[in-house]
Amino acid sequence: METSKRPWLDRIATNGFVLVVPLLVWNAVFWPRLPPAAGGAQEVPFWLEVVETVLRAAVFLLPLFLSIRANVRTRRPGALLYVGGLLIYFASWVPWLEGVELQSVMFLVGPYATPLLVFAGIALLCRSPGYIAVSTIFVLVHVIGGLFRGGVL
Repeated sequence: METSKRPWLDRIATNGFVLVVPLLVWNAVFWPRLPPAAGGAQEVPFWLEVVETVLRAAVFLLPLFLSIRANVRTRRPGALLYVGGLLIYFASWVPWLEGVELQSVMFLVGPYATPLLVFAGIALLCRSPGYIAVSTIFVLVHVIGGLFRGGVL
């Protein structure tokens, strides 16, 4: 059995955090390009903002403690959910970037809800039911916060 000459590189490449990097990069690049008041500017209850922030931190930091270890059964569905989820998430930003997201609840909640597909893919690829549970709660709270911001609630 051949061993890697760079085990530290193998650990980095199989760390679950590499799977959230595209989301972080996308948000870092495109968030500043959003029109003013994108997604709405209504008040969100303070307690909801706190819960959303704590859950967001959990969703983006928990993968640091996960390893990509998909097996034959979870590799293909996990990869399809992950890549498809990324593409859908990126596409959901188009109405926001064009400033028309408040014309439709579907356009409004797109960037809030679609990360769940990516997170489900990560959970499958890392074989972590706990991660999908935390991610589901985060996305639910995130969508509710978005509905408040957009003036729907």
